[in-house]
Amino acid sequence: MKIVVEVLDGGRAGQRHTFDKPRSVRFGRHPDNDVAFDPQTDLDASSRHAELRLALSGYRLFDLGSANGTHVDGRRVDEEGTLLGGRSEVLFGTSGPRVRVEVLGAQRSAGPDTHHEGGLGAEPVSAEPVPRRYGAGTVADMVDDALRRSQARTRRQLVTLGLFSGVLAAGVATTVTMMLRSRPGLMRRQLSSLVDAQKSSSDDERVRLQQKIDELARRLGRGVEIPRNNHGAVFLLASRGAAGADGFCTAFSATRRRLLTNAHCVQLAEELTRRGDEIEVIPNGGGPARPVVAWHRAADFVVSQNRIGADVGWVEVAEDIPVQVQIAPPEVVAAVSAGDAMSTYGFPGRLSDSGAPEATYVTGVIGRVTTLDGRPGERAQQQLLQHSAYTSPGTSGSPLFDSEGRVIGINAGGYVEDSAAGRALPGYNFGMRIDLAEALLKEADQ
Repeated sequence: MKIVVEVLDGGRAGQRHTFDKPRSVRFGRHPDNDVAFDPQTDLDASSRHAELRLALSGYRLFDLGSANGTHVDGRRVDEEGTLLGGRSEVLFGTSGPRVRVEVLGAQRSAGPDTHHEGGLGAEPVSAEPVPRRYGAGTVADMVDDALRRSQARTRRQLVTLGLFSGVLAAGVATTVTMMLRSRPGLMRRQLSSLVDAQKSSSDDERVRLQQKIDELARRLGRGVEIPRNNHGAVFLLASRGAAGADGFCTAFSATRRRLLTNAHCVQLAEELTRRGDEIEVIPNGGGPARPVVAWHRAADFVVSQNRIGADVGWVEVAEDIPVQVQIAPPEVVAAVSAGDAMSTYGFPGRLSDSGAPEATYVTGVIGRVTTLDGRPGERAQQQLLQHSAYTSPGTSGSPLFDSEGRVIGINAGGYVEDSAAGRALPGYNFGMRIDLAEALLKEADQ
């Protein structure tokens, strides 16, 4: 079968995408999606909004916990997903981008699929009977994913996997074992399937499923433990003038009174004080601001066409901060390499509110690790971390976490596609390896 996606409106209206027998098709504003919406104009769509997955029953569309929901032919997609066949119109959010999805080569079934949501022009597709105890769409997805990663593909194994829902706990354990050996994209889709299965399971099964979910989330670096553990360590760096506070960067506590950020954020703070503003840090989630009493930035910080200096700095407050991040040990930092899962936690400029700031947690992967001038170099000098986590002005100074929640770097900026126009190259951001900032802290203590 083929999937044809035509973008009908939004920032990228007119684009057409064709996928030949895809396992999945992802939709959202983040550039790593298969159908990527405009990150600047299609704001009603989430970063990773929805996913079309191939299941035994056909192609089923799932909402990935988006802020504004997903609608197929006017009906909202629920937790069981919506089966697509023929042509369907999908709306991302209440007034976001709209696409037409066409499933070519779908076969008609003898009777309607029990989870088919209908809609204009939609055709039911063939479906194999699946016990409804845990939701036919969910179990079909889990069976299908397990089957496709299995080494043997005999008919007997297909039947065995198709009937495993009666012993779901054992089946989930086998599925998770396979997931932990698979690529991050497959693991994320399996995580969603496990969450679906948990919603309709018994109490005992729910506990066992939660253990698997926690394990998988930890491996992916997507678990709630990272933002939860570091909520009190992240601050909005702001200037206060006659008109009130205005946030401009992120900072995070590395010691009881010193917060790490970028050198260019400290440089901006210096300029703002020269015009009469006061610099402060505002706690994540809101609360009394803490005045900044001192700061320091790397002396060799420069920005040129071919090189960026050590873009690290720190600010100091007069009162102790109770929560600090966990900085990765030197051997972990030195081993960071392309393909590693990572995440960041900061304040996107458009979303930050100095009255009640709430940091945004996003995930990605390390794309490459180089020297500050973009060369391979010796391992000890590979201190520029390119990553794919979605960032924007305001997230400068955010901590970069590894999958264990340890800080490996500081987000610094993004590459530009057109230097004259200043247009960013989506998905290609970079940070400073954390040992650069650690050296700056030690320098201050000497």
